[in-house]
Order: sequence, then structure tokens, then C-alpha cells
Amino acid sequence: MLAGCIASGDNKHVLHYDSGERLGALVQRSSFDHSLLTEARKAGAEVIEGERVTNVEFDQQAVVVSTDKGQYRSDVVIGAGGTHDLVAKKSGLNPGWKPDHVVLSYVVEHEFPETVMDDYFTTKRRLFFHLGFKGNDGYGWVFPKERHLNVGFGALSSTNSNLKQVFLDYVKFCQDLRIVPPFSVSKMQAALIPMRRILPRVWRARCMLVGDAAGFINPINSEGIQYAIESAEIAARVTSKMVRSRDFSNSNCLEYQNACMAQFGRRLNGLRFLSKMILKHSTLVIKSAENDPILKDLALKMLQNAGNVAENKRKLINRFIRNLVVNTVQKKH
Repeated sequence: MLAGCIASGDNKHVLHYDSGERLGALVQRSSFDHSLLTEARKAGAEVIEGERVTNVEFDQQAVVVSTDKGQYRSDVVIGAGGTHDLVAKKSGLNPGWKPDHVVLSYVVEHEFPETVMDDYFTTKRRLFFHLGFKGNDGYGWVFPKERHLNVGFGALSSTNSNLKQVFLDYVKFCQDLRIVPPFSVSKMQAALIPMRRILPRVWRARCMLVGDAAGFINPINSEGIQYAIESAEIAARVTSKMVRSRDFSNSNCLEYQNACMAQFGRRLNGLRFLSKMILKHSTLVIKSAENDPILKDLALKMLQNAGNVAENKRKLINRFIRNLVVNTVQKKH
């Protein structure tokens, strides 16, 4: 993936990126998950499939995980079940996300011949973001892969009605603009993403939450896999330490939360205001960046989560405010 576009919801203002530098890589989620599972098995993990977890209970000596086929006892349990994680619920860390804390997203994936993908997205596989489509405080995306196309739309479900129809309208909108090839949406997937906050506590005795279960999501681009991996690596280190020392006291689990917040948590929380500002004034931000290479570059870096995120955030806000002031003064004169 070497090129991309960030556009206003009506596609009238578009920021084009084509520097020749790699912006990122897109892969089939099924292939990615399978690779992780393969690596886990190679590392010695025992993988148990075909069982549904029904309950998680805690006592001073162990954690008991019940499934529809039996029970398992463990020193520590890690909740990695996403937005609806049962461990988060049974541990009391998260009875449930509030409606204004989650984004509802719809997505469809369709396979095309590689020649069709090359025709529409070039060999660089140019991607698209449309901010504020139809006035919604969310965005649509078009992610082309080698032979698969991923199209989706997400926004706060508490402030946007009938997002399913908005998603279908977005697909047609992209097709009418010839951004994507023609296809019919026969199957789609829906998911809730905890975009608005990290849980106040992501641990309790003998328990840690990772990834979406803890609310570790970048509010700028909805990126979650990176923080799922980072938090899982921290959880693995802390768990290994506890098992080796046979010390399962609260202080060790607290170490997990402190490490997550230091490594990426505080940075994610610091992006929430910027996320709200961009979505509220998305057309204005993109229009301003069209004629400002510095603001355009900062917008791309924030979307990529590249460089010094805190510094880029500060520069972007300052640059945007500067442009607003300059434009206001010019209009008066």
C-alpha cells in the first residue's frame, strides 16, 4: 500500500498521498489470525477449539473457566474477547460498554480478479477515507488488498440512526464515483468498537484484559490490532513473572496496567479530543489541508500513527487553529 486519499464526506475536498513510501500493509484477517495461531502453537501453547466459554469464577487460589464441555483451572486468566469479552464482565471490570462509548461499524469484503483491483486501485493499492459521510460523526473506508476489497463505515451508534443504511449508501456512493468496482452487498458484518475510553481498571487479582476488551483503541483511525499485540506482550511478561515467583498479588497485576498506560494508554487518551475535533469539523480540516502541505503531512502521520504522536497532535491542532484565524482575517478584509 503506497498511496491513499483522505476526503470530505461529499468527496469535494480530497487529500492525495503518493510519495512512493510504503504507508502500511493490508492482509486478510483470516490469514493474519491463522499466522498468530500457528506461531502460538510453535511456541508451545496448547490450543483448545470448539468449546464455548460460559463462565469465569475467581477465588484466592485459582481462576475457574467453565465451557460447554468442561472446566479449566488456571493461575491467571487473560481476557482477549473483544468488545463483548466475558472475562471483563465476570471479573466485574466491565459490566458493559455505554452506548456513547462504542462505535457501530459495518463492513463488507468482496473478491475481484487482480486485474480489476489494478484498474481501480493501481498496483500501489490506493486506499480511501471519507470523513463525515452524510453528516455522520464517523468515517467510511475503502481498503484494497491483492484480490480482496474491504469497504466499511463506522460511527457512534448513540448519535446516528440507521447506520446500516448509511453503510449501504456509502458503498453505492463509492461505486457511483468509480472509487470501487460494482458489486452487490449480499453479506455484511457488524461490530462494536470501544472508541471513547479505556477502562479505568484493566486488571484484578489473577486477571488482565488486553486489546478491545480493555478499550485499547486509537480514536483517530480505529486501530486496535497494534495495541492488542502490545498489551498481550506486556500481559505475557507480567504473567511469566507471577508464575515464576508464585506471587499473584495485586501489585503484579497493577504493574500490567501501569506498563500499558506508560507505553501507549496515555497517548490514546490524549487523542480523544483531537478525534472529536476532526470528526466535528472534518470538511473544514480537509479543505484547510488541501492548500497547506504541513497540515496535510500532519494529517497523514496522525492517520498512520507515525512518528511522535503527541508532538504531531500538538502541531496539527496549532496549525489548524492558525489556518482558521488567517482565513477569518482574510475574509474580513
